[in-house]
Amino acid sequence: MKYLMLVCWDAERMDAQSEPDPTDTLGEESFPWVDDLQARGIWVTGDQLAPPRRACSVRVRDGKAIVTDWPFAET
Repeated sequence: MKYLMLVCWDAERMDAQSEPDPTDTLGEESFPWVDDLQARGIWVTGDQLAPPRRACSVRVRDGKAIVTDWPFAET
């Protein structure tokens, strides 16, 4: 059985970072729990999402995609 683990931390700190390097799966910092999973041979893969400043919401209405900047709905 496989599980998906989503880890969230300081959004302001993530926004201050440069764009993630697609070849660097853990970024500059390491997390002890990741090291433990890798040592136990149960780590499959991991990646960092783009910073929150690039977030958008995608909704489909009447077969058309509506893209809104940021993760918030238009008011």
